[in-house]
Amino acid sequence: MPSSGEFRRIASADVPAIWPEISTGVKSALAYDPLHRRTSADIYDELVGEHMQLWAKGGSAAVTQMIQYPQIKVCEVVLAFGEMDEILDDVVQIEMWAKDQGCAAVECMGRDGWVRVMMEQGWRKHFAVVGKEI
Repeated sequence: MPSSGEFRRIASADVPAIWPEISTGVKSALAYDPLHRRTSADIYDELVGEHMQLWAKGGSAAVTQMIQYPQIKVCEVVLAFGEMDEILDDVVQIEMWAKDQGCAAVECMGRDGWVRVMMEQGWRKHFAVVGKEI
């Protein structure tokens, strides 16, 4: 993974080479999803298939995807792992890239700790997600 500088978007063609370094972090981040929406293999396939984007720096990484709603295009941070400070310092790279891609917003679902620190970075809580397994 890139060891210095800013968060850098990793080209889809480079994902197979970097995957061994990040797969454990991806699995750890996915473990927080109580519905188990995705596996690490799903994330890998989406990254290689250019449906998701990988951002990395040092021991930290994030995965994003763009969602085109009928009225708005949004960049969603699907997962992140590593050093929170490292990610927060460089989340602006994702924001700028998303804006260049025509997105009107960047959003993420996360645990309360992430919500709190993201709000300190100028993000705002749009709504809460609740669920019940059936």
